[in-house]
Amino acid sequence: MDQLSEHPRLARGRSILAVGRFVFDRAFADPVREGRLKETAEHPWPRGVRAIVIAAYGLFVVLALAVAGSTGLRLLPLLADGDVSLPWVAVPVLLIAVVVALSLLYVAALHIWWPLRLAILGVLTLALVSLPAVGPAGTWVNVAGAALLILFAVLRARRAFSVWEFVFALFVFGHLLVLRLAGPLVIGVEHGGMQVSVIAYWGTLLTVFATPAVIMAGAAMTELVVRAGSWTARGIGESVLGRPRPRLLGGLLLGVLIAWSLAQETWGLVTDPRRDLSAMPIAALVLGVVAVVALGVLRLAPHGDHPGVPVDPDDVADAYGPISWPLAFLLAGWVFIGVLTTLIDSILGTDLELGRWVTWTLFVAGGLAVGIREVRRSRPAAALIAVVLAVSSPFAQVLLMFGWGTPISMLITVEVIAAVLLLGWLLVTRTLTADRAIALAGVLLLSRLHQFRELLAEPLVAVFALSGTSAALLVGLVWRQLTEYAGARGDSARFPNPSRLLLSLANVTMISLAIALFALAGEAGVTDLALIEGIGDGELGGALLHAAMLAGLLLALRGRERVRPARGYAG
Repeated sequence: MDQLSEHPRLARGRSILAVGRFVFDRAFADPVREGRLKETAEHPWPRGVRAIVIAAYGLFVVLALAVAGSTGLRLLPLLADGDVSLPWVAVPVLLIAVVVALSLLYVAALHIWWPLRLAILGVLTLALVSLPAVGPAGTWVNVAGAALLILFAVLRARRAFSVWEFVFALFVFGHLLVLRLAGPLVIGVEHGGMQVSVIAYWGTLLTVFATPAVIMAGAAMTELVVRAGSWTARGIGESVLGRPRPRLLGGLLLGVLIAWSLAQETWGLVTDPRRDLSAMPIAALVLGVVAVVALGVLRLAPHGDHPGVPVDPDDVADAYGPISWPLAFLLAGWVFIGVLTTLIDSILGTDLELGRWVTWTLFVAGGLAVGIREVRRSRPAAALIAVVLAVSSPFAQVLLMFGWGTPISMLITVEVIAAVLLLGWLLVTRTLTADRAIALAGVLLLSRLHQFRELLAEPLVAVFALSGTSAALLVGLVWRQLTEYAGARGDSARFPNPSRLLLSLANVTMISLAIALFALAGEAGVTDLALIEGIGDGELGGALLHAAMLAGLLLALRGRERVRPARGYAG
């Protein structure tokens, strides 16, 4: 058996399996283990919270199933109010989801940092007072409910969380919504009239709260591509280094990857009308500006004055989870401020596109501020993502306004060409190291995986084709719920552990409700999640992809800042 175990084919097979296990663990299993919602010995959940967790995730599963079968549900009798219609059988589930989401958000806000507490309670109060009502009596019921919630918030402000707070919130919101609509709901079976707009009203409000989560769900497919590509390059590279004649084997693999990348990019330039060859110099300018700004920000890191680059592509993949939340909030603010400034611009009747310039200025300043904060906290990979987001799209949009091509669509092509030219330069100058070769391989592999991510998603598209909802958004929703809640296991004076947990559950419920309402309701009168998903995929996902590729290019150009031990796979 010992002799058989040394057979080259068996050893090769074990090596391939080890690389695959390494990539799977680093790219998929580790994020789930580190980011899933779970109880810890250090911060155990209060009594009764486990039941809330089970109920919230049970509701999440029901809403996900409703989305998957939304086309079939739309064939059942509909209840309509104005432009909005909903399947009769789905209305009770949506009502329960609205009540649970509002209750979770309200109770979570009772014990968090007071400015955020006032903001959430203020929005909920205004929404309750403005809730559509039948006659003056209905309006006074809304006002009384809002006053009761404010009084309860004052009484519980300095007390620890109790599960009875959630029961109280369920009672108040349930009375204001479910019980008041129970009568019209029964009558609506025969008469076809129901205040479905009330559900759409709360659904739209909760969608606003869930906008950052929808943005991150839209970027999830790109996140999976970056994780898989960067860790595959790392795993194969370190496996090659451990085999006989690594230079020959590594050169062959890198040569195949280069030929594949150049052939695909050439074919895309010839066949894709959206890709303009004349925009390539402008795309190179955008990449150069982003690289210069990124290097300037990275120099603010500890030891940042040393030559070299402190990050590589797999560092960027690992850093994305924590930084995605502030960047998603930044993008959500960019959307809402853009709408507001556009309205002001139209009211003033200006032709200077004041709103767009103000929005982009605030966006760039906010992104750079996040990047500088992260690099000061010794998180250079997160800072690189923030800088790419803050600089690339605004600079490209400015160039586009002056009629200088559409460079964003050509960035990947420029990055592939830059990787090939860098490799040639390193070979000529005899400065190509294994670390630099792995970095360039990661750049090329990311460009290919990102191009074929639609093919990777085809099975999922086929499964969800009848839902009327993007398969990528649904996959992103599930992935984010599995990986984004590491912060919910912490505790602080401003954000106690129970409040973190309830905010996480509120996020789960709000985003699943938003997607379910989008799939089940008529198109008019419901927030278009496709637009928000597109922003997440194009802006946040694009920033992650280009940050990982830029990290590989900078590492190949300047070398690593300091030597770190190799993160080998378990063979």
